[in-house]
Amino acid sequence: MEDDCYTKKEKKHKACILCTLFLLGLLLLLITLYFALFKPRDPRIQVPTMQLAGFSTVQGASAASISLSLQVSMYNPNRADFIIQQGSTACLYYQDQQVGFASIAAGTIIPAQSFSTTSVSVSSSSPIPLAQSSGSGYSGSSSGYLMNDPASSSAGLLPLTTSVTISGEVTTASLFSHHSDVVSKCKLWLSFGSSRAYIQSYTCQSSYSLYD
Repeated sequence: MEDDCYTKKEKKHKACILCTLFLLGLLLLLITLYFALFKPRDPRIQVPTMQLAGFSTVQGASAASISLSLQVSMYNPNRADFIIQQGSTACLYYQDQQVGFASIAAGTIIPAQSFSTTSVSVSSSSPIPLAQSSGSGYSGSSSGYLMNDPASSSAGLLPLTTSVTISGEVTTASLFSHHSDVVSKCKLWLSFGSSRAYIQSYTCQSSYSLYD
């Protein structure tokens, strides 16, 4: 009888060990699947193309109104749709001051191996100074004052910055939700003269999350 009891206890002990190992293996498999397939990830955005859509001088050619056309490419690395929400924007900056703003329409980025591209136009809401006005380093506008950059304007170059922010949410496997605010910034030099204006060069940084 004692041997039978010992054998039964040993079998139960082995069964418990096997069951524990099975559950640990299953847990490890689920964790691996989560990180490999179902963990929500931030989308990636970039601006591969930028064009000067409009340039007109105002205030006696001492300032200009500017309009840019941006091609924004977005990649969704998730296995579920990424929903672009209201609050996504494209902004134009001059010397760290926002001078232009445009909303990006809500939409959906499907899971794909290629980038989804949309066109965004952003225009300056305030005239941007091109030449230093007499007796002052500022150029007036209806919404305030913008500081002029004499060194750049005298060389016929205007430094600007664009910032594209995509806000949205993704839910993978109908279980794991994740909100993202992803930003891509570009610095550009706008060349202007008596005959024409054009984008001389621009560089864009890799997109990053505001929560990193």
